[in-house]
Amino acid sequence: MEIKLKNKKVVKIKDLTIADEAKLKDILLRMVKPESEGVQLVEPNYNCLLILQTALEDPTDDNIRTLNDNERIEIALKVQEVLFAGNEKPSK
Repeated sequence: MEIKLKNKKVVKIKDLTIADEAKLKDILLRMVKPESEGVQLVEPNYNCLLILQTALEDPTDDNIRTLNDNERIEIALKVQEVLFAGNEKPSK
């Protein structure tokens, strides 16, 4: 799968296994801490890095270093959208 970023850069996401999906969901759930005024992001940089290392087709440090912070966050958000899309209805 490919994700096209706002700046037109394209990043490749590997075919996720069920274990990858579970790991990514756990990272995303740990990353958000509910508070009375909304949510707090817990260790956003580290958790974003874990998402990239799990989801990217090329998870090497050299590749991840080519991405700026905004691109990293955008990729993590797109991965989240893909993971949680369609989970409202259980399969038959």
